[in-house]
Amino acid sequence: MAEEVEGKINSRMKLDPKRLVRTTLEMRRVIQRLVNEDVHGINPKYNTKVIETPSYLTGTIPTGAAQFFDTFTKRPFQYFFQTTDPKRDPDRSVAALIDLLVHEEYGHCVHHSNSAVGFVGKLPTLQILPVVPTGAPITEGLSFNRELEFYEASKAIESKKRLTAAEKAYVKLMEKYGGLKQVNLELEFMTRRWRIVRFLRVVGDVWLNTGKKGLFEFIDWANKYTGVPRSSVYFQLVPAHEGLFPGYATCYAVVGQEIRGIERRIRDPRKRVKFSTYLCSIGFPPRSIYRKMLVDYAAKLK
Repeated sequence: MAEEVEGKINSRMKLDPKRLVRTTLEMRRVIQRLVNEDVHGINPKYNTKVIETPSYLTGTIPTGAAQFFDTFTKRPFQYFFQTTDPKRDPDRSVAALIDLLVHEEYGHCVHHSNSAVGFVGKLPTLQILPVVPTGAPITEGLSFNRELEFYEASKAIESKKRLTAAEKAYVKLMEKYGGLKQVNLELEFMTRRWRIVRFLRVVGDVWLNTGKKGLFEFIDWANKYTGVPRSSVYFQLVPAHEGLFPGYATCYAVVGQEIRGIERRIRDPRKRVKFSTYLCSIGFPPRSIYRKMLVDYAAKLK
């Protein structure tokens, strides 16, 4: 059933693979303003380039990815890679493009940029260093949770009586793609679909790397149990996650759920924006330190 629903969503707009980057850039102009208001603050020096994933990288970037550069200079910047090769696992709907944009740009890229420029204050040098052992689970967990944050912000606009200029522009943009309510329905599906993929990575992290299931056996099980297409299960688990960093997906899923648990205690939407700004601006400390910083900051907002 889930695979059929996804097929219907993908077929509604029939996006041209050659226009995926262009479509993302068109939406990005509007969505970035909305994120800056309703999800988290973005520093004025933010500089991210959206590029099509080169063919030689699509094997490990089947859908999209982010990379950070010049962290310790005065002009840090990021790349947001978007894969369009139909032989990989590119996005095929507006909702999926939005979800990817939110995860890669307004999760990973803003996390690096806000931290590198000291958006909430100067950070210790080691805390800014986005190294794999500590930094990867932090930024992945943050971006994992960011998708839900954005969906909830988009959904909330439906019931708002007074909209800001950024919200009005977003509503107008969504009219081009079927209207806000229609896109929100699809966005909810894609957000939850990607959450399932991330939890499949956790299960695969254990089963594949301990030999409890073989690759093909696991792919068949995952498709039958969740409805995620077999090709997506393969591309989203191997080799970028299970193959390169055993334990990686499990760590970041835990961090994402920890962030979610802390954040849900904050009821005021404006305070949640402050919290989200803080959590994506304090660099890449070890998980225990990161969690304590978030708990302490959330307590100050009450």
